[in-house]
Amino acid sequence: MGLVTKEKSGSRWRIRPDGPAKVTGSLVYLTDMRHPDELIGAVLRSEHPHALIRSISTEKAVALPGVHAVLTWRDVPGLNGFGIAKPDQPVFCEDKVRYVGDAVAAVAADSREIAAEALALIEVDYELLPVVDEALPFRFGNVPATTPHPSRVLLRHLAKPAPLRER
Repeated sequence: MGLVTKEKSGSRWRIRPDGPAKVTGSLVYLTDMRHPDELIGAVLRSEHPHALIRSISTEKAVALPGVHAVLTWRDVPGLNGFGIAKPDQPVFCEDKVRYVGDAVAAVAADSREIAAEALALIEVDYELLPVVDEALPFRFGNVPATTPHPSRVLLRHLAKPAPLRER
């Protein structure tokens, strides 16, 4: 949408009430607003596609001024799972990362800058594991398992069509 719009009649132009604020960048969006007691969250994600987690050290991040919480799998016992059919995917990786971007830890801090600094202070010791980066070896079954499922099939689900109903 532009600053000026043409009404459906086709002959009259009018200025959009929010046009100047959008064009100049002065319009305040909801994500621009901050609550006085608001905390910023950030997630430490794995930079490795497949690795064992030997240890996670959060002491330095916890000690950083402005950090209110640092969470790992230890902080969510019994609640560390999510998934569509069943909660079998970890929120925070406990002993293994399975892809680049797997969540390892999270922080809550007073600002984005403090949250980013806290993430940099979390020390994770990884033991790199073999990576499967192409599909062809799966045909022959000689690839390392990346999941605890022996068949390497995470989920089988049969969707049954629901009967149509009149409105």
